[in-house]
Amino acid sequence: MFCIKCGKDAIRGNFCAECFASRSTLFDMTNSTVYFCKMCNSHHLNGRKVDLDIFMADMITTKNMIREHHFAKKVAGNRIIITATCAGKIDGIPKKEIKMATLTVKNHKCEDCIKISGNYHEAIIQVRGGNSERIMKMIKCPDNILVGVEKFKYGYNIKITNKRKATEIAQMLRQKFSVNLSYKLVAEKKGIKLYRNYYAVR
Repeated sequence: MFCIKCGKDAIRGNFCAECFASRSTLFDMTNSTVYFCKMCNSHHLNGRKVDLDIFMADMITTKNMIREHHFAKKVAGNRIIITATCAGKIDGIPKKEIKMATLTVKNHKCEDCIKISGNYHEAIIQVRGGNSERIMKMIKCPDNILVGVEKFKYGYNIKITNKRKATEIAQMLRQKFSVNLSYKLVAEKKGIKLYRNYYAVR
């Protein structure tokens, strides 16, 4: 059987390997948008931080086998012009393909930074007693959830934007120290009472 396009031996349907590859698409790549927060110097999408290189790789869609990919980037204002070069196989036939797409980067203030700049915090870790300095050295609090640290004569108050993260820190501290949890009503929104968690650590 011969290729209906060029007359060479057909190996896929009615086409030779070269003609089969030329009429088939290895991958697709569509334009996309991410958001950049200048306060924390990070990119976001749908409220979550994203790694820009991983995000660009995810812009590639394919049902074929991609063995390797490479990106060339050119910044033009708030846009990143991406040239993607991919090598792989379509139904076992090798192919290399180049495509371009645009990634638009829009400035915004992320949710974490909005909370921090507004002094919003869902929990306070109250470090007290003779072990205060030792406790403070153990607490690893990411900047994106840390509103601030207040120092008092008898210890520290650590303001945390996120209750879940504060709970994780408290659970870690419970392994070596006494941790007591209490609540305080701080607001009411649309009939829902909002409480702040207090973790007293000694």
